[in-house]
Amino acid sequence: MSLNAALNAAISGLRVNQAHVQLVSANVAHANDPGYTKKTLVREAANMGEGQVGGVQIAGFQAAISAQLRRQYESFTSANGLTNTQQEYLSRIQTLLGASSDTAALPDLFNKFTAAWQSFQSQPESAAAQHQVIAHGDQLGAEVRRIRAGIDQIDGEIRKDLDSATDELNDKLAKVFELNLRIKASDPNGAERLELIDQRDQIVREPANLIDVRSVERENGAIALFTPAGLSLLDGAPARFDFDGTNVISVDSGQ
Repeated sequence: MSLNAALNAAISGLRVNQAHVQLVSANVAHANDPGYTKKTLVREAANMGEGQVGGVQIAGFQAAISAQLRRQYESFTSANGLTNTQQEYLSRIQTLLGASSDTAALPDLFNKFTAAWQSFQSQPESAAAQHQVIAHGDQLGAEVRRIRAGIDQIDGEIRKDLDSATDELNDKLAKVFELNLRIKASDPNGAERLELIDQRDQIVREPANLIDVRSVERENGAIALFTPAGLSLLDGAPARFDFDGTNVISVDSGQ
């Protein structure tokens, strides 16, 4: 064994150890980063040539990813997004109507109006009873108009939010598609691919807040996205959607 061969073997080992230390440091530094996946380094023996001492080299990198857990996370994210959205608007409607039966004006005014009518029926000649019916009727009508205006405002804001959410969905799908292309073009065993996958998975969580998403991994490293009903969101080129004021519609299929 020549001194040069021994030095080459030692240097290759030092380089692999240096890369491993850097990777461990990155794992520790990003331990609390929800967009980062723990990574490990894969070593393999290096063939230095016939009669030469073998060294060690980096065979690739692996990420601690469970496809099943990721799909469950996407499902939970979708359910949480739905619950939060429903809670936000129902809370506003509850505030509009009154937090409880004790503070809700509408049933109270309706009861007063009904009582005034009953009183008027028992004494139709009473001017005071007539005035009570009119006064409580005016109050009840004003409250109904107030609630109607508030419901109309909430309805308009829901439509505006749906339009914005549709644009956001199109934007996120386009970004996932772009990262899919970069992942397919990257080295399958390189660290860059894992970083790109982390970026893509983090973006996938964002449309999962808007729509129920199911991910399917492809052999080339790309990811496809579908709804639970099988509607394709992204499988190759991304689908595009439009909000027509009532429904969210697939631009390509009209569905």
